[in-house]
Amino acid sequence: VPTLDYAFYKAMIITIFFSTVIGFGIEGLMLRYTTPVKAAIIFIFKSVTAGFLGYFFGGEDLNSIQILGACIIIAGILISEVGPYLNKKSQKI
Repeated sequence: VPTLDYAFYKAMIITIFFSTVIGFGIEGLMLRYTTPVKAAIIFIFKSVTAGFLGYFFGGEDLNSIQILGACIIIAGILISEVGPYLNKKSQKI
């Protein structure tokens, strides 16, 4: 249970402002300069990044299903980004 003191409210305001308002604002502005596929990859990779940061910096535990899910997401990202490049390269030969 959090202690509702000055430090708690200060942390909440900083977190809400920097990670939510500024983060989503910049993300929304910059998404117009990328393709829809890359934008979808960015949104999908958010959960993997959150899990990674939570595990290494937040001390959270990940079970085998969560790790498998992260691996599947990363494999999907690699296939979607590298696959078209390899397909174009093989058609030139």
